[in-house]
Amino acid sequence: MATARKKQILNVAWTGIAANLLPDGRTASSAFRLVVEDLSRTSSIKRQSEEARFLSKIEDIIWDEAPVAPKQAREAVNAVLQDIMQNSKPFGGKIMLLGGDFRQMLPVIEKGSRYDVVQACLKTSSVWPLFKVYKLTTNMRLQANDHEYREWLMKIGNGEAISDENGDIQVPPPLICSGNIADAIFGDAFSGRSVDLSELAILTPRNVNTLRINYYVLDRLSGEKSTFLSEDDAIVENPAMR
Repeated sequence: MATARKKQILNVAWTGIAANLLPDGRTASSAFRLVVEDLSRTSSIKRQSEEARFLSKIEDIIWDEAPVAPKQAREAVNAVLQDIMQNSKPFGGKIMLLGGDFRQMLPVIEKGSRYDVVQACLKTSSVWPLFKVYKLTTNMRLQANDHEYREWLMKIGNGEAISDENGDIQVPPPLICSGNIADAIFGDAFSGRSVDLSELAILTPRNVNTLRINYYVLDRLSGEKSTFLSEDDAIVENPAMR
């Protein structure tokens, strides 16, 4: 829970990666006790529970990367907040601020068709008409001299980027790495120069490729290597808090 101007604010996201980027961020499933495997079920939070008392004190909820979450998640949150607050207003009378871009990741439906994905989207939810939409117009992450790259990203998002006969997007030549991509990204680190590795990354959609790249890069970095193990389960006394 974050505090701003004496307001109690809850920052959530659907994925753990997105939640970690938020101040005191939590996944929506943990904050509202949603059953991810079956979102048709209601939240497990009881009105007199400690979790309910915590949520009752929250005034504003900021939900980042909102389009990623299936519509049932928002509807379940709406229902549990109305129950906790004993208030039939949307989300129990609390302010719900959604952020995100529908050009990016949509809900992931296992073995689902295009129709299934569209039907799971936020815009088909019964609560979507309750929101007022504001559109951001400036990409704050890009420098002013990255105008062409910014326009290219917008064309990809709008389905307007140039593609070949197979539907594959044509990447502008200046953005293509023709050599070893690990050398292009981590070259200075391989040479022993002082580099902030947290500012460097190679993204790939499959774990198998991620592991292969990680092993390759680690083998070429100098210095002693260590392996740190983590727990696969949360260590809690109350199983219901998992």
